Amino acid sequence: MTKLDFLKKPFFLSVILMFIIGGILIYLLIPKFFPKITIDLTERAEVLIEAKINAVAPDFTLKDLNDKDISLSNFKDDIVMITFWASWDPLSTDQLPILEEVYQKIKKFPELKILTINNGEPKTQTKSYIGRAEFNFPVLLDTNLKISETYKIVNLPTHFFIDKEGKIREIFVGPLDKNSVLEKINKLR
Repeated sequence: MTKLDFLKKPFFLSVILMFIIGGILIYLLIPKFFPKITIDLTERAEVLIEAKINAVAPDFTLKDLNDKDISLSNFKDDIVMITFWASWDPLSTDQLPILEEVYQKIKKFPELKILTINNGEPKTQTKSYIGRAEFNFPVLLDTNLKISETYKIVNLPTHFFIDKEGKIREIFVGPLDKNSVLEKINKLR
């Protein structure tokens, strides 16, 4: 008798089959009987977005990777794109090289700014990630998630496009391609 002979017993196979069928039933029935459990985060984000469009962007002061205080109010009369991200989030890490390309393209225009806000990670981890990737755009640290709470961040990455009057004109949840980022920034010029 080998170690795997127990797999041939009908009782063991029926227990495994019951677990598989039970899992499938739970997967299929939860949305029907417990719809609140399956609230789509995208819908939640859309509700939050509608409330913020055309509102004045909440001011904040955060430290950058060099311990310098950066405030949103420093960028009055500028068009500002703010992106919330985290290095553990694959959509964010896919987004950052695109933001670097856009940053390199728009940095010659003094009225266009990109700020990225790391969502809750320690400075050493964020600095290491940014350094390895050789990104040059400004990175601010929201280690205690206070600003993420203020801006009601639900999903990452989340982008805010702020006009020269300091008003939020557009919010986009999820990754954007380079042309979309440039188009959204240019709409505010």
